Amino acid sequence: MGQKLHSNANGTVDYSTGQYQLEIQQLDGNILLSAFRFSGPAYWYSATVNNGNVSLVFNNTTAFMYAIYVEKNSVAFNMTSKVPTPIEDYYHKATINDKGNFQQLAFFKRNGASKWSVEWEAISKPCTVDNICGVFGFCTTPDDKKVDCTCLPGYSPLDPNTPSKGCYPNVVMDFCATNSSASNFTIQTLNDADNPNHDFADLARIQQTNADNYKKEVMDECFCVAAVFNSGNKVCYKKRMPLVNSRRSNPSTNNMVVFIKVPVENHDLDPKDKKESPSSAVLLASFLSCSIFAVLFPAIAIYHHPLAQRYMRVQLQPPPKRKPVELNLKAYSFQDLQEATNRFKNMLGQGAFGTVYSGVLTLEDEEVEVAVKKLEKVIERGEKEFLTEVQVIGLTHHRNLVQLKHMELHLADESMGVEYTILTDWVLICVRAANLEATVSHDSELLSDYKRFARMAFVGVRCTCSNPTLRPSMKKVVQMLEGTVEIDVPPLIDAQMF
Repeated sequence: MGQKLHSNANGTVDYSTGQYQLEIQQLDGNILLSAFRFSGPAYWYSATVNNGNVSLVFNNTTAFMYAIYVEKNSVAFNMTSKVPTPIEDYYHKATINDKGNFQQLAFFKRNGASKWSVEWEAISKPCTVDNICGVFGFCTTPDDKKVDCTCLPGYSPLDPNTPSKGCYPNVVMDFCATNSSASNFTIQTLNDADNPNHDFADLARIQQTNADNYKKEVMDECFCVAAVFNSGNKVCYKKRMPLVNSRRSNPSTNNMVVFIKVPVENHDLDPKDKKESPSSAVLLASFLSCSIFAVLFPAIAIYHHPLAQRYMRVQLQPPPKRKPVELNLKAYSFQDLQEATNRFKNMLGQGAFGTVYSGVLTLEDEEVEVAVKKLEKVIERGEKEFLTEVQVIGLTHHRNLVQLKHMELHLADESMGVEYTILTDWVLICVRAANLEATVSHDSELLSDYKRFARMAFVGVRCTCSNPTLRPSMKKVVQMLEGTVEIDVPPLIDAQMF
């Protein structure tokens, strides 16, 4: 007692625990078959109650299966009444199939092509098994052997490959809603069918004289989704949700009619309310259309604006390519320059990034004096300045320029006047005379920033000194122009005047 046997889920396909079980109740010894996942009572029982402990027995000698009272050692309920013989040539087993039927089966040992044959079964009408076709399913059996599961009118199968899993409504509708009316649903009829519930599970029982009055009762009751009219006793059974155990199993369902309230698929709302209430799909489409238009319209307007077009044309035009500086310079090896400067012995001057040496090169069978600058601190800045210097000198001595043929040197005479004086000498004379303002007396803009001009003039005097050793390096020139170092007293100028 208290032990349970479960069915599998789906024949030879799914051997997991199904929805049906066989149980010998511990309280009264009754043997029950039930759909244990539902709260309803058993759909088959042995009625072996109130007589002590009950056990289920398989007799190896007779191959019969029966229940006995343990204390009395007497048969409580006979199951098998006939089995194939001889007994020893057959295998026997007892099981609950996936349709909820408890059976004893036999298998002939000496024939490999043999199949299991049913020798006894608890259920003779398969559609009487609870929940055999699931919720909203409809069970029919043409030969009381095979079960055919379909859906009630207005419902569709959850799994078309496994109809026994049940069905779902095509239209979900609240029959008790304020906008619900008789035009929202129809009454479908199933003849010779039943939808039995257990005791006290029906919504109501009403005595009616004919089916038409009963159909009106179904339409007027919003909580009633189906009903069964028994023409034999003139009783109307109103049904509530969910609808299970709907079936056609003759002759037990003869002279019975099932009425089902089915929503009309195109009238899930009252027509008046449907016109006044746009669907969510229409609202969503309208919102998306307005949003896209609100983004695209400003973008198109900005794109076609004249200022935007002008800016795009400027951005799309490629930058002008800088023409390379044309130089007609000849490259010399380090050995050639070392030989020309006598191994860099004749130094002319020294700067921040290298030293300048004098030398002689042979060009077209003529000896030409040259100045060779030897970089000593090769850094990025020094290399750039040297390349700039080479480009300037190369342009100055370009083949397309007129070469200097003659030059005369004269000592500057301070009494000759400004118009006969070299510009650098004139500036030096003005500096020595403490009259630097005279050089810019005609330029009011320079006079407004005279202090800065004076610094640049003093640096220029230092850089044009006739003695190369007194000229400052380029690094010091930059520092003096920036004002980071003090300007030394220019040569040939009294320190007290500076």
